[in-house]
Amino acid sequence: MDLATLIEAYLTHLQETGYSQATIQTNRDYMQYFRAFCIERGITHPQRIERPHIQRYQKYLFHYRQANGEPLSFDTQSRRLLGLKKFFSFLLEKGHLQKDPTFSLELPRKRKKLPTVLTLKEVEKILSHIDLTTPAGARDRALLELLFSTGMSRKEIKSLNVQDIDLSEELVTIRPCEERQGRTLPLTESAVLYLQNYILEVRPHLLSLSGQEEEALFLDSKTGKAPEIRAFSRILLRAQKKAGIHKKGGFDLFRATVASLMIEGGMDLRYVQEILGHKSPRTTRKFARLSIQKLKEVHEKTHPGNLPPEKEETGEK
Repeated sequence: MDLATLIEAYLTHLQETGYSQATIQTNRDYMQYFRAFCIERGITHPQRIERPHIQRYQKYLFHYRQANGEPLSFDTQSRRLLGLKKFFSFLLEKGHLQKDPTFSLELPRKRKKLPTVLTLKEVEKILSHIDLTTPAGARDRALLELLFSTGMSRKEIKSLNVQDIDLSEELVTIRPCEERQGRTLPLTESAVLYLQNYILEVRPHLLSLSGQEEEALFLDSKTGKAPEIRAFSRILLRAQKKAGIHKKGGFDLFRATVASLMIEGGMDLRYVQEILGHKSPRTTRKFARLSIQKLKEVHEKTHPGNLPPEKEETGEK
């Protein structure tokens, strides 16, 4: 089979093993980039691909320049090569190849980059600029209060049903997904207040717009139906824009903020890991590094040993 056919077989394999459509599309893009590289060199069958071809592709990624003239980041290069390694591992496992040309390929080192976070004042500013006089505004405030209370991901917010919120016990039940564990979390008093208003007063009105039953917790303010996942990002970006906060990151920005503030408040990393649903503690530790960096900055500004010495008085007038 040629390269194009085997790429489709690999993507079908990913779909059958439960990967999300977003992950499959990303892998499709990665493989099409590589296939275009091969076609330019007259290669249409994976059996002709050897280690020197992979090495040249790695150099190609390093020297590639985007439309704005910028190179690909090392993280992007690494992800594309990792996707390639997984593809050839699949071909080897299925008997389409006798050897893996990506074996022992050294990936570019990822730079350890601390996540961007919001300050508590910035979060409060975003929340306070939402217009609560409209159904959309009441929904948005409930959504962002829930996000700030739990640090949920966009996919987790999207998958919430109304019965997942227990107002009497002040709890939310989050379903597991491919990246994160399922869990039940407590809600802040503020989140309970705004969720109660949305669920009891606003959601029934939105539900009447569609004329049909919807289990989804958050509904579109114009159609009353469950919104597509991108709509949640638009809600967050709109709220940030109204508040004049221009930090990038979307839901990940809020998740990092929640984690950072909890660690700064003294929460043990094990509990932060459980709240965010991280399967590995290594994922949580990066937020600890962020908090330590903030601590160092405060230490440098306030510790007496870091302040300039005061001038001694000579007694002269």
